[in-house]
Amino acid sequence: MFGLFKKQTREDPQFGLLVRKRVAWIGTLRSGEAWTGTLRTPLFPEIDLAIVIEAQDENEFAVFRRHLEQVTVHCESIRSEIASAALETYRMYQDAERDKETYEDISSRDGIWPLVKPLKWYFSPGEKEYKSRVVIDFGWPNDHYLVAYLADTELYHLNVEG
Repeated sequence: MFGLFKKQTREDPQFGLLVRKRVAWIGTLRSGEAWTGTLRTPLFPEIDLAIVIEAQDENEFAVFRRHLEQVTVHCESIRSEIASAALETYRMYQDAERDKETYEDISSRDGIWPLVKPLKWYFSPGEKEYKSRVVIDFGWPNDHYLVAYLADTELYHLNVEG
């Protein structure tokens, strides 16, 4: 009887220890379940980032492994793109909310990184031009967050949500 409630786990060569469970999802989720774990990569070297992988079989895991390899190889240019887009977005909000909120004066891409706090990295299959997305809590005074949509070798899009 107790075996019925045992969590399904797997050790993935790149993603590490993963647990299959029900997850809350931003967007659509085919089954309501996904593999979850944590990952430290050169893209965000300072933290163990929570990951959610919606892979139903080994073929889908293989796609995400290749994607992760490519992102890792190109992490410096992707980090630079994220920093540039985040700084531009920050300045836009700083100008627009000058009368309501106090924003720190940040003048360089390097200065934006203390505000960039990745929360979860979602890997989901589909017919899209991006392969994964990272939800980022951005250290600005309002309650918005950023979503970085990643292709294999570049930042596909950075979107403000919330």
